[in-house]
Amino acid sequence: MRRVWLVAVLFLVSCLLAAPATQKGKTITLLMVPKIKGIDYFNACEKGAREAAKELGSVKLIYEGPTEASVERQVELIEAWIARKPDVIAVACNDPSAIAPALKKAMKRGIRVITWDADAKRDAREFFVNQATYDDIAKALVDEMAKQAGEDAPVAVVTSSFTAPNQSE
Repeated sequence: MRRVWLVAVLFLVSCLLAAPATQKGKTITLLMVPKIKGIDYFNACEKGAREAAKELGSVKLIYEGPTEASVERQVELIEAWIARKPDVIAVACNDPSAIAPALKKAMKRGIRVITWDADAKRDAREFFVNQATYDDIAKALVDEMAKQAGEDAPVAVVTSSFTAPNQSE
């Protein structure tokens, strides 16, 4: 849990650094969009982000996301928020290509765009904040699976989504 909180603090500090210089001394509105709400990992991310925002004091955090892994719902949320013009939109992408047009639109409107947990196309965001590399996560998961199941046990690999970059990598 401490690791998620640390990532949340680093993430929010990145958001503050991404905010325009004219925003200094002003509360920054941050829309944080997870891949899916209601699962333990993203619940921990929300908790850590709220704690970090409270500690920093200059961040108004809006944590809103789909209740199922849906890039279409993420795009709808982002499109709706573009009109409200938050300072920063941060998203854990369900599909790096499908979400890119909405993120590019936000950047064209002067909204800073950051991805976290799962990236978008590079030209659709300014920063990517991640807790580990894809290779390190894969190695840790395979090592743990082998430890628990045995090195000679048959295994099947199940993913949550074929389009989420951190799942497909």
